Amino acid sequence: MVIKVVAVFFFTLVALFVMSAVWLLWLRPRRFADRLAKHALLPPKERSRMRGLLPLAVFAVFVDVLVLGRAFGVVALEVVAVVGIVVCLFLHLTVFLFNQPRLLAPPGMRDDLGYAAEWRQRRGRATPPA
Repeated sequence: MVIKVVAVFFFTLVALFVMSAVWLLWLRPRRFADRLAKHALLPPKERSRMRGLLPLAVFAVFVDVLVLGRAFGVVALEVVAVVGIVVCLFLHLTVFLFNQPRLLAPPGMRDDLGYAAEWRQRRGRATPPA
């Protein structure tokens, strides 16, 4: 039983940490940028991952719900959590690759291209070897 309580506590802390990052990115983008000042020129993949933080935050909450369901033997919670996890992973991938739906991207990053479009642009600009 102690291990279950520790697991629930750990995953709750992870969910709170990710939610605080989402809060900073959405409501205080300048403060979030100050924290990332040492990474001023983030690679496109990292910017795309930051765009998809909201689905990942909800994913962390669903993982916490899954651990709670497993700890206390509530099958309905487990089913809801697994469905939520799959949906959140799908939404994170769509925001990461295509920046769609734009509602899930932070307001300051909604006009950015997705990682797939940025990759196509970089690939098109690359000069072929001589």
